[in-house]
Amino acid sequence: MLQVTVTAQRKNVAPATVLGPPRVEIVGAANGSNLKPPFRLQFHASGFNIAPAVAQLADTPYFRLVLSRPGAKPEVLAFKSGQTEALLNPPKGPYTAQLELVRNATRTDTIAARSPALAFVVGP
Repeated sequence: MLQVTVTAQRKNVAPATVLGPPRVEIVGAANGSNLKPPFRLQFHASGFNIAPAVAQLADTPYFRLVLSRPGAKPEVLAFKSGQTEALLNPPKGPYTAQLELVRNATRTDTIAARSPALAFVVGP
């Protein structure tokens, strides 16, 4: 069992100073990884509120993952139900993944933020 003891409260601290700048990240794989399918990618957003697209709430984007590989059209996976991870089983080969936050309650092509590109290889 984990026990936490709070000894002080700093009332005038803005949450942004603790969280750092708003950002979007793919968690679960390092750049240059060799991944064995199926594998899980987790999505992280700091400084944003995530919500299902159906909620149509302003300033609450949902995740969209763009998978690219040489010689193929990018595959776009929209997680409109508010999902924060995906179990993927793509064909073998090199990939680049980029996570996007798509705004709700506005045009669906409005991007709130993008993660850095993540390069990996799907292999045996």
